[in-house]
Amino acid sequence: MGKFALERVLHQKLINQQIRLAEKVEEEGDPELAYRLLGNAHEDVLTVFETYLKIIYRFLMGKKYLPNARDLATKKAIGNKFQNIERGRELYKNVGIDPFDGLADSDLNFLRVNIEKRHVVGHNLSIADETYSESTQSEHPGRTVHLLANEISRFADICASVVTKLEENL
Repeated sequence: MGKFALERVLHQKLINQQIRLAEKVEEEGDPELAYRLLGNAHEDVLTVFETYLKIIYRFLMGKKYLPNARDLATKKAIGNKFQNIERGRELYKNVGIDPFDGLADSDLNFLRVNIEKRHVVGHNLSIADETYSESTQSEHPGRTVHLLANEISRFADICASVVTKLEENL
């Protein structure tokens, strides 16, 4: 197992527990609470993913012999760039890696939509805005975005595959 494999397994287990709890709560007749539990699970996927991307990036930057490597790995330089595929790719160019290389186009698009969805869930109380609507071409502004257990599981699996691939570079 890789350096972060145990932690990833624990995070994956927690996310799966949240999904199962949401399904149980839904069956018990509380769809709003079930939706909120799914929202928390969805947000946790991106939070964990972003954290791993930052940690691995900083580690790899520490191994680089660039005169500005330390500056490129500061909290300010990284910010929230790993909440966006293109900005994350741009940072990883500093270490000569595309963390999303090898993902099928459908998985990359699914990842992109779910990263954007996390912002809607976390900052807009799950109400789609114009930006999200334009990117998905399916959700309408002012409407609650859909959160499905199997989609959250797929989101988590894609994120885990990216991190696993990055670990190979450690």
